Amino acid sequence: MYFGLARVLEAWYPFAGMDTSAASAQTTMQDVSPQEAGVIEAHPKFAVLRAMLQAGVHFGHRTSRWSPNMEPYIHGVKGSVHVINLESTLEKLEAAEAFVEDLARSGKVLLFVGTKPSAKNIVETEAKRCGVPHVTNRWLGGTLTNFPVIASRLKYFLDLEEKKRTGELTKYPKHEQIQFEKLLKDLEVKFGGIKGLQKPPDALFVVDITSDHTAVREAKRIHVPVVALVDTNANPLLVTHPIPANDDAVSSVHFIVQRITDAVLRGKTAAQAGSGATA
Repeated sequence: MYFGLARVLEAWYPFAGMDTSAASAQTTMQDVSPQEAGVIEAHPKFAVLRAMLQAGVHFGHRTSRWSPNMEPYIHGVKGSVHVINLESTLEKLEAAEAFVEDLARSGKVLLFVGTKPSAKNIVETEAKRCGVPHVTNRWLGGTLTNFPVIASRLKYFLDLEEKKRTGELTKYPKHEQIQFEKLLKDLEVKFGGIKGLQKPPDALFVVDITSDHTAVREAKRIHVPVVALVDTNANPLLVTHPIPANDDAVSSVHFIVQRITDAVLRGKTAAQAGSGATA
């Protein structure tokens, strides 16, 4: 069964933009015996691997821009582009999901990080969906390694928001009120995604460890676990739970981030069920 699944995956890898639609899948399956095709399609990993292919999770970078440490996760090369082994990706993704789910079940905090333009909206949307803090604008140096300073700015931000809500800012002259509004907008951009943080997060989930290398470096310095997408141009040894995947394509990023979000939600649901049973 494993060999049959591997055969179909090998044929499906769209090295040169091959169509990954259902029609293409049927053409591929015609090369497999009916008995084997039935077994393959019934395989529990078949649907998710197919979805990963269609999302372009397997596309890496050009071979001239690769990290040798990614070699164990590379399926091959086509047209000077590395192709990621999706079976390795799925294995690492499931391990990351288990870690994240357990983290959420324990009531610990996972911080989503994705500051590059192609990932911002996805990260913010999914972070809000599962109720976790997020950083989608510039990573502020010291967010982890100098959290007391960040906490003081967060307190100031929250106090200012409260003063606006209660109307306390209206006692100031008009020009000062305008300055406060500008300041609030600036603080929202910088701290809006993390204003609920009362202590450093227990783990990070990073979409691109090259773009957000400062966040990864800070996490490593204070021994905070990092779950991350790692493309073929990045070093998987820098993070605790690497997920070999295309970190550039929107469809690929969305697929992985959505899976991690679902894991967080499963953990939170289990925690609520457990507390309900205890009560």
